[in-house]
Amino acid sequence: MSLPKYFSNPYFQPQHQILHQKLNPVLKMLASITQAPQSFLALWDEDYQQLYNLENENYAQLNIDCQLFKSRFSKLNQEVIYVPNVRFHTLFQNIEFFKSFINEEQLLIFPIVDNQENVKGLIGIILTKADNLAFDLLVKQMESVGFYLNQLFQEYLDHQKNKLPNHLNLENLPTSFFEAEINQQQSLVSSNFSKTLMRKHPAFATDCSAEKRMSKLLSMPLADFYTLISKIKDKQNMEYVYSCSNPEGLKQYFLIKLHIAEMSPGQYRCLGVLEDFTVQKAYSSVLDQMIFDISHVMRRPVVTMKGLTNLIDMDIFDREELKEITHKIKTVSNEMEEYIRAMFKIYEAKQDAIYHL
Repeated sequence: MSLPKYFSNPYFQPQHQILHQKLNPVLKMLASITQAPQSFLALWDEDYQQLYNLENENYAQLNIDCQLFKSRFSKLNQEVIYVPNVRFHTLFQNIEFFKSFINEEQLLIFPIVDNQENVKGLIGIILTKADNLAFDLLVKQMESVGFYLNQLFQEYLDHQKNKLPNHLNLENLPTSFFEAEINQQQSLVSSNFSKTLMRKHPAFATDCSAEKRMSKLLSMPLADFYTLISKIKDKQNMEYVYSCSNPEGLKQYFLIKLHIAEMSPGQYRCLGVLEDFTVQKAYSSVLDQMIFDISHVMRRPVVTMKGLTNLIDMDIFDREELKEITHKIKTVSNEMEEYIRAMFKIYEAKQDAIYHL
């Protein structure tokens, strides 16, 4: 593997990342001022589902069914709604995220609407019996933060969403592209891969865990990669070269280009593109061999002929000696011609092999 090169290119902000940058800090603020153990936000049409944990001070991706959320909560009025017991409330039954609540947890939720007053999302905090903050104050704080976040969301809809490209289907991108998030525990939070990458890279040739597959794509363990990107600081892009063997045992060469963004303290989102330059590497090897052959192997007969012609220029030979010298020149030139033909056949065979890589 080559040493990584770092770049400070302008910041890349795809649509999904803009939402995280706008709304994640609001989730953190809501949990901090209410002292709720967890706050969450789901925007079903935008495919944004985020949870903030106050104790660990980290974010996590929610695993929810957006269509189920939409059908359950799209008819709510925009006001703070109190849920005294999540387990027994009909709105929250059979939703995977809320099944883990078994200690009579309570909720405060607030619907997020678009400019046409259609409910597009839900923000909420999870409370326990140990929460001592006055209930009326909690409601006011929830309402205040809810309206503020709603304003941010509508600004995003009005001024940014329409100017950005539609949501990209990573599977169908015409390049070897991947997306991944790594948390403070140096574990893989999420990952997506384009179909082109899945067809080309040996990491997808065998069945293994997502973390092992990502390690193969990066050509290093996730822990080492996390240590590497955590030192980048203001540099947002990096690239390096590595080689790996495919299932047939043939070596492939890849150039990996990465854009790294710190989504929250210690949690990084990586967008990567891999270029398979095995063919270029093979061409380069053939070119190096050609340069060696021309500069070393073919140089010998050329030097021999040059020396013989220099002898002729001295004009000290009789007719028989000149015949002998010209015979040697003819022999050397025939030898060089045969070598050029043989070399052409060798390079032609190598070229055919390269085409089948």
